[in-house]
Amino acid sequence: TEDPRAYLPVAGAFIGGSFGLYVYQILAGTVAQLIGYEAMQRMYRGQETSFSALLNFGAQNLLRFLGLGLFYAFVTLAVLTVPMLFLVAPAVYFGLQMGGTAAVALVIAGAFFAFGISMLAGAYVFIRLGLAAPAMAVESLSLRACLKRSSPPLKGAMGRALALFLAVLAVQLFTGMVLSAL
Repeated sequence: TEDPRAYLPVAGAFIGGSFGLYVYQILAGTVAQLIGYEAMQRMYRGQETSFSALLNFGAQNLLRFLGLGLFYAFVTLAVLTVPMLFLVAPAVYFGLQMGGTAAVALVIAGAFFAFGISMLAGAYVFIRLGLAAPAMAVESLSLRACLKRSSPPLKGAMGRALALFLAVLAVQLFTGMVLSAL
């Protein structure tokens, strides 16, 4: 049989490339989201919403926005990756040692279990930090202040926030499937 350690360099390169792309995606998405919040706030107040005014706002607050984006990237990466590392990696290793259909079953069971844990933890973190970006954009708070500001409005409303999160997620998944089928 093949030595399972032979796959480690390929897995490391894949994980490293995925990590870089993931961090870029989170950073770009956070900056775009915060500029969008500012645009909505300006429209609501009847202020100028030109593209140049919004780019100026983004440039003036870029470091704060990137700080929040890096925080989001770190937290979500930790929440989504840790269960995978501790559950799927050993399942793959032992599965390769066992061979056959037992290996496939072990890997699939580990992946589903890790995915479930990741989704529950991810939903909790997403809900707890969900108001940090609007607080940063609308109230012009620092990174630390917007993270502190994010939690109090959700006290006693975690169930409703989770239901809303799951409803939005279901709509996004359904819309994505419909659009990809076209």
